[in-house]
Amino acid sequence: MSSMAWRLALGLVVTSVFGCGAKLVTDGDGGVTCRTDETNCFGACVSLRNDPAHCGACGTTCGTGEVCSAGECGTSCGAGTTECSGRCRDLQTDREHCGGCGEACGAGEVCSAGACTTSCGGGTTDCDGVCRDLQTDRNHCGGCGEACGAGEVCSAGTCTTSCGAGTTDCDGVCRDLQTDRNHCGGCGEACAPGQACVAGECALSCPSPQVICGDTCVDLGSDVAHCGGCGAPCAAGQVCSLGECALSCADHLTECSGSCVELPYNVSHCTACDAACGPYANAIPSCNDGCLMTCEPGFRDCNDSRDDGCEVELATDALHCGACGNACSFRNAGASCVGGACVMGACAVGYDDCDGNPANGCECRVSIVGPPGAPPFSDGTLRDLDQDPGTGAIRPSGDVSTRTNDFLWIVNTGDSTVSRWDAESRTELARYRVGLAAGECLGQCCWSGPCNQPSRVVVDGNGDAYVANRGFSMQGTVTKIAGDVTECVDRNGNGVIDTSNSATPLAWDADECVLWNVPVGPVDAVLRALAIDRGSAARPNGYVWVGSYNRSRFWRLDPNDGSVLNELAVSGNPYGAVVTGDGTLWVTELGGARLQPINTETLTVGSLVTGLPNSMYGPAADTSGRIWYGSPGSTIIIGYDPATGTTTRATLRAGMSNGITIDASGNIWAGVMDGGGVSSLARFPTNAFVPGASIGSPGTLPSAEITYFAGLSGATGQLSAVGADRAGDIWLASYGGNSRLLHLDVATGTFTQHLGPNNTYSYSDFTGSVRRASIPQGSYTQTFDLGCDNPTLQTFGIDGSFPAGSSVTVSMRSAATVGALPTADDVSIGTLPPNDSPYDMGAAFAAEGETPARQLRLTLVLRTSEAGDVPFVEAVRLVWSCP
Repeated sequence: MSSMAWRLALGLVVTSVFGCGAKLVTDGDGGVTCRTDETNCFGACVSLRNDPAHCGACGTTCGTGEVCSAGECGTSCGAGTTECSGRCRDLQTDREHCGGCGEACGAGEVCSAGACTTSCGGGTTDCDGVCRDLQTDRNHCGGCGEACGAGEVCSAGTCTTSCGAGTTDCDGVCRDLQTDRNHCGGCGEACAPGQACVAGECALSCPSPQVICGDTCVDLGSDVAHCGGCGAPCAAGQVCSLGECALSCADHLTECSGSCVELPYNVSHCTACDAACGPYANAIPSCNDGCLMTCEPGFRDCNDSRDDGCEVELATDALHCGACGNACSFRNAGASCVGGACVMGACAVGYDDCDGNPANGCECRVSIVGPPGAPPFSDGTLRDLDQDPGTGAIRPSGDVSTRTNDFLWIVNTGDSTVSRWDAESRTELARYRVGLAAGECLGQCCWSGPCNQPSRVVVDGNGDAYVANRGFSMQGTVTKIAGDVTECVDRNGNGVIDTSNSATPLAWDADECVLWNVPVGPVDAVLRALAIDRGSAARPNGYVWVGSYNRSRFWRLDPNDGSVLNELAVSGNPYGAVVTGDGTLWVTELGGARLQPINTETLTVGSLVTGLPNSMYGPAADTSGRIWYGSPGSTIIIGYDPATGTTTRATLRAGMSNGITIDASGNIWAGVMDGGGVSSLARFPTNAFVPGASIGSPGTLPSAEITYFAGLSGATGQLSAVGADRAGDIWLASYGGNSRLLHLDVATGTFTQHLGPNNTYSYSDFTGSVRRASIPQGSYTQTFDLGCDNPTLQTFGIDGSFPAGSSVTVSMRSAATVGALPTADDVSIGTLPPNDSPYDMGAAFAAEGETPARQLRLTLVLRTSEAGDVPFVEAVRLVWSCP
């Protein structure tokens, strides 16, 4: 045999390894012959598509860290290839890296679909030891070594300038994006291992009866390219019938586009040619006399419709959590589905999970007031409280900052009425009949009997007014009038509050803002002293104290209904009364110089304080606990300090009014009866107090501290009462002559005169300014609709700062309607400090025999300590539940 024939008989032999593992194929003459997909670069056969030393062209070297993919240097391999030791390999066809890097096939084997085998799988042909798809491979288009020219692609085994129908050019290779696992639905969109490409989407497996052949789902019983087995094509003109190539379909089969199919069971031709089942979302389609679908694991068809496939993922769908129809739902809370189990989310606004049990959801209701992000305290009613604009916290005012309900309660002694004047507009808003109808005594003043003769009037912490009808030679009474229409009572049930809105009063007992009128003491007791104390947690706005001049008695009344709670005997004849910041009630006498203290908490009467200079008339108290009083017909005002037992004397330039007052800045004010019928005002600060050597030897308050405001000339009448409104302006009342009101605008020093009162014989605290000065406090009141008729009250919490000596009292009342709240009983919840918050509201109501209803009114009363320490309330939290 010749040398040439011998070489041809042996074929090509591998003689050496060069470069990065490239095999040199030599002929017998020593020349180098490379495979069609390789190039001879400097004596070595290399693939310009993946060799980093010859990437795209001989000698073109990729940089450090780069790989060669599809003839271009880059940081990662392209679709369908994997980096193996710096080179991009097709693990589906590479014999040295078959199915994985370094997984080399044995001698005589080829790599087909990522597996080493003795022959190529369906649809591919062995070309020099590599399985090639002659339908799409540009280097082996229609036959091994038949390379397409530049700019051409291989489509259906033919080189052409573009891909044929149903295929797409992906990096120069025509791909079927409907079935190609490495290009499923788009070039480079590879399916995960174990998945097939079905209708352009990666699926977990092929629908029955299809199987995976290479990267394609095929029906071996009808696919002419895979008839009876992967890679077993039928000859031209044949069809695949029941897995065998034949000239025509079997009797029970139907030819559909070259395939013989059983129409009742073929997923691509279900009951009719080209009537394909699916694709269905999250499901595998099948056919059995109609299209069916099998949900992928974790998915369900909960709406019985194939239009949206298996639309529910049971692990995450809150409407079908773990099973169809198992909707996640928690009372008053959000819900989600996690891992097929329902999980409770955040509670709805106004609700909370108080017991930590998600089975009953957010079972309790919550109302929070105060902190940023919550409703502010100003949604309720604030009296004499400041509100921090940043934190929303409330505290008693240093000065009164609001004129809400800034009223003057003017006693018309001559006609048994009390008028409510608005201090800001300086007008009379309403007039109320007080006392008993039989004691009206029109036109008589000021000590006539048997007549009501109303005189002393005081204002409590809620702004309600009380008047003592002295009752000369008859039954004396005390009358309470609501300071706000919301406190009035619809007694006749007509749905509106019938009340006066002018200077004309309604008939006796017809005004529904006159809350009660009660007899106190025996006939002719003569009720001449009246005051409001600090109150308690049960009655935070103060108890009513009324004294009998003729019987030397004091009675303590319940402000809610006027019932007598206690009766105490005193030594003298009570004429005036005032309460200091420590809660002590101080009683004055007419014409005498004695004081007597009453402890309003222990209900004990103290020893008489005697030896005081000058006789007494209307008393007042300052923030330091000192008592101030004027002497009738004199020019002297006396200040007495119980802490030191000393006194001071202020001497005015002329005779003074019977009553005095204190404003929010701590100034004493008194009327001055100057000559020529001029009614003026005098002012001096209480901190100018100069103590004397003893109680009977007063110090002298410097005259330089006294400021005078010249009044109106020709204004006649006996000066009686002086009061300060919330703006700091002063009002002067009189009786006899032309009874009138004088108003002093302190900022301008200007007086104005207002007619309308009828014999104002009163020298008590008709604006409430003395109580505000002596007992620095403010109140917050708000009504909450609990949302049900039979609520179960749980806890009440309060946050803030409560210095020693200061206090915050908490009380509540409940009723079925807002209109019924004014007559409901107060329930004491607690007092801070000590800070026992949160309080058990339900226990507090039960202890007092009260049943909570839909409407709940909360009242907080904040009091400054005697040392001036101020409490702050930052937030309150009510918790309750409904059946």
